[in-house]
Amino acid sequence: MSGLVSIIIPVYNLEKYIQFNIDNMLSQTYENLEVIYVDDGSVDSSAQIIKSAAEKDSRIKYYYKENGGVSSARNFGIEKANGEYIMFVDGDDFIHKKAVDLYLTSIKNNGTDIAFSLAEEVNSLEYKDEEYVNTADTVFDAGLLTEKKYQMLAVSVCVKMFKKSAIGNERFMSEFKIGEDRIFMAKILAKKVKISFVDAVLYYYYQRDGSAMHKKPESNKFVLASIEKIFDEIDFESCKDIYPYYISELYKFICYERTLIYGISEYKNTLKHYKKIGKKYFSRLLGCKQLGKKRFVYAAFFLSRVLYEKYRLMKDPTMKDFYNQRKQNNNQ
Repeated sequence: MSGLVSIIIPVYNLEKYIQFNIDNMLSQTYENLEVIYVDDGSVDSSAQIIKSAAEKDSRIKYYYKENGGVSSARNFGIEKANGEYIMFVDGDDFIHKKAVDLYLTSIKNNGTDIAFSLAEEVNSLEYKDEEYVNTADTVFDAGLLTEKKYQMLAVSVCVKMFKKSAIGNERFMSEFKIGEDRIFMAKILAKKVKISFVDAVLYYYYQRDGSAMHKKPESNKFVLASIEKIFDEIDFESCKDIYPYYISELYKFICYERTLIYGISEYKNTLKHYKKIGKKYFSRLLGCKQLGKKRFVYAAFFLSRVLYEKYRLMKDPTMKDFYNQRKQNNNQ
């Protein structure tokens, strides 16, 4: 199967993980690759490790830039990419050895612009070399985004392959350090690109201390800001199929973040901001008939924090410990 695939990997001080990532890229069953490592101002030995690998395998490309964050590093990588297809992988994550092969096969067989798959969070750097992979492969209806199984399509630029033509002139917004993936993907999905889904776990998020994935709950306010930005950027009148997902995500994050920050010193001012956002789109939430009865549930949760928290406790009994700790902190 022909077609150069460019894999863009931002790197910032990843000396403990980058060799595993390099080995993982070079173990792909599909070999027509260029693996673009963008060193975003690392001050550890990441550069030496990548340069050493590049001397041994010409598919490894090393570029250095001053520190500007993951968005600017990815934008830099897009400009350097020569491939007809593009993937994004984080430098401390890894992919199934057949991932590139399966994504590309899905795009070619279905005539799509993007292929995406499932992902899994892992706590160790161990290869997933199982020979059997469930490769059920279908053209995807963007209206299914509200189903949890498929939401990585909108949340992350990893876990997928793009035709470079589908990305076109779109770039990541560097002013967003968290949630930038969501904005980028919303702009791509708003183009009404054709999408296929590979029903297999092909991407592995390594959960290390200090990673962006671990910056919770304080990161959620930035995620909410990115969702709000999406409503500023996207004309949902012309892409109504993805609107139910984004309006529901907006209210989910408002309710969740409101629970997390309840009682802290800046709670009143922050809550005022969240109420302002929620009221702005409230009539549109109620009018989103594609959500069915769920729209009334989201509305009720927005109007009542107590109701939302009782629901969370019913779904997840461990929330009781969080509520008790929060009460204790507020009484101090």
